[in-house]
Amino acid sequence: MRTLKISLLIFILSITISAQWEWRNPDPQANTILDSYFINDLNGWAVGYYGTLIKTSDGGETWKHIQMPVNTHLSSINFTDNNTGFIGDWGGNLLTTTDGGYNWNVQHIEDYTHIQVFFLDQNYGWLLGSDKIYRTTNGGESWASHLLPTTHYMLDLFFIDTSKGFVAGGFGDILLTTDGGVNWNYVNSPVIEFLQKIIFKNPLEGFIIGANGTLLQTTDGGINWGYRVVGQYAHSDISFFGQDKGIIVGARTFITNNGGNTWVQNYSIGENSFSTCNYLDENNCIVLGYSGNIYKSTGNLTSWELKVYGDRNTISDMIFLNSMTGFTVGSEGTLLKTFDGGNTWYKQVPLTEEKLTSISFSDNQHGWVVGTNSVLLKSTSGGVGWLPDSIPDCYDLFSVDFINNNVGWVAGDYNKILKTIDGGNTWIQQTINFGYTIDFSSISMVDENIGYVCGIYRSFYPTRGIIFKTTNGGTNWDSIKVVNTEFKSIFFKDSLDGWVTGYASTTIHTTDGGITWTNIPIGGGNDIYFSTNLKGIKVNNDALGSDIDITTDGGETWKQQPRNTNQYLYAAYVVESNYWVAGMKGTILFCNNPIVANVDFETNIDGNPIEHRLSQNFPNPFNPSTSIKYVINNRKLVTLKVYDILGREVATLVNEEKPFGEYEVEFDGSGLSSGIYLYRLLVGELAITKKMVLIK
Repeated sequence: MRTLKISLLIFILSITISAQWEWRNPDPQANTILDSYFINDLNGWAVGYYGTLIKTSDGGETWKHIQMPVNTHLSSINFTDNNTGFIGDWGGNLLTTTDGGYNWNVQHIEDYTHIQVFFLDQNYGWLLGSDKIYRTTNGGESWASHLLPTTHYMLDLFFIDTSKGFVAGGFGDILLTTDGGVNWNYVNSPVIEFLQKIIFKNPLEGFIIGANGTLLQTTDGGINWGYRVVGQYAHSDISFFGQDKGIIVGARTFITNNGGNTWVQNYSIGENSFSTCNYLDENNCIVLGYSGNIYKSTGNLTSWELKVYGDRNTISDMIFLNSMTGFTVGSEGTLLKTFDGGNTWYKQVPLTEEKLTSISFSDNQHGWVVGTNSVLLKSTSGGVGWLPDSIPDCYDLFSVDFINNNVGWVAGDYNKILKTIDGGNTWIQQTINFGYTIDFSSISMVDENIGYVCGIYRSFYPTRGIIFKTTNGGTNWDSIKVVNTEFKSIFFKDSLDGWVTGYASTTIHTTDGGITWTNIPIGGGNDIYFSTNLKGIKVNNDALGSDIDITTDGGETWKQQPRNTNQYLYAAYVVESNYWVAGMKGTILFCNNPIVANVDFETNIDGNPIEHRLSQNFPNPFNPSTSIKYVINNRKLVTLKVYDILGREVATLVNEEKPFGEYEVEFDGSGLSSGIYLYRLLVGELAITKKMVLIK
């Protein structure tokens, strides 16, 4: 039996999220920027992936990252003055602010669509949805919708005045309205390319840019459009200062000094990919785009300065000695240190150009770093200074673990596990009891005798992951687990309780020292770490970015955090109550109170936030049936599945889109044997897993 309870929704939300992941490097952030808007030459805003909003008050010299109430991609932004602004996102939402962007209200406009915003002034504004135009004459207090006469996806809009406007998009479609957006007619288009952006310099002269170097130009108010090709790649945005100076950005950057009659590629900025541009004055321009890059021109666009601060090299590993002092290591010999709890990160003088892959400290003074091509760095001064060294007869090293100031191990490619008993001065090759060559990725030592290491061997296709264990301090290592995937990270809390994660959605757990393993349905991962028996963190990458999963009960349940970045993450750490992750483009994110549900809250009639929730089944233990309740805070695709203790799916209880509400579903285990089962709720990007016990 399934039951549904629905509460009345309030669709305009004023939300304050107190616990979110914060950017600590680079400054202001590293997510891709999609759009920007400057109200004058000093005050501007930019938006991008996963709820990114940054603000400048000094003409783009410095930027402040602002936390948002949603983590959807923000694709369009417009301000009517220094305080009043509007943002459209990829989730069909309109966000509005009246305090310059520090606080935002959320209004849901249309499901499953990108919202583009355009305002002429504080009263007149339009939104572009999937197949509609929404119009307001009172600053967004109310909206009237009007259908567009096209089946193609429209990408941008521009209004010359309160009556005349254009939309453009898929397959060269250009539509014109002369009554404020109520009725629309096709304008003859000379192309079938996708059209990305529209602007008008004045009521007669306008431009549309798009795919494959497309540039359309009109001199008669949009009745006729001329076509030419500028470059060969897609254009993303176009901006003019006055009648003559203009810039186009995309995969390449082009400038004009004669009103758009001729365009010349600007080589001084290189071949960076940009999404958005703004002229600030006659000589200064801001461009923003991929990986959060922000460049400001000097010297009439003849030179450009990067306005993103902090190291941008990829981070492979991180460690904290306490809540204030921490380190990261990464590509090109990069070693960063913080003294102030991660607020600022200082780059230490590189001692090598090799990639640094792993870092270990045995106490507050003694530390070691390993990297590719057998690199070894050692510190006896708490990381103030490092001595460069190497480990003979090694290739790439990927993991180091010291249990005291003298005894430690390193692991890497080609069967390399080596041990030192003199603090890293000399190294002894360990014996691997296996007939194939192993590339080791991660090592976790419990004490001087017991330790574990994971890796892959490539003699079979698909590549297999393997786990080894030693009980005699590394004199011998024996295989204890093989799977058809690649293992990336291993962590043992003690001699019995251990976790391994890798590709192909693989995370496995043992509580008996590796004799038996349980598949945990929480996806795979690049790194997993526990600071205590209860607090843990895991990061995992996919095609769209990275997921962060945290546990506060020792791994009994895992809470997926709202996705914060499109940068891949490779390192995770917990110190005290501080959770850290790091990865590509120097990304370092921090949270001291991780969110345990999606930030995309709805509210009930009393104004109280309703989270996605999965309740413990009742009764538990059960025989043969039990009830499972869950709450969905907004319309999402929902799956609820049951797995056995080995991670094999035994039942799908829900697999459909659900509106907001509280649900109850019955699970019948009469065809199953007694034992522990896992049930997992997946709502959008949030996954919650709980245990239940069937006793017959």
